[in-house]
Amino acid sequence: MNTLITQGKPFEYTSFPKLGHNTSSSNDTAPLDTAVRWIQQKVLNNKKSKSSK
Repeated sequence: MNTLITQGKPFEYTSFPKLGHNTSSSNDTAPLDTAVRWIQQKVLNNKKSKSSK
């Protein structure tokens, strides 16, 4: 993250403290749910940006 910050590149992150480093084999769907919502929001923002031009 520090590299992205020093390069002035945008980034977003979410932590899941209950899961630690093991986000793939848990029964908790929060990481996937969050990723899907993030993608949906990016698509929506992209469509809004294109329609306003």
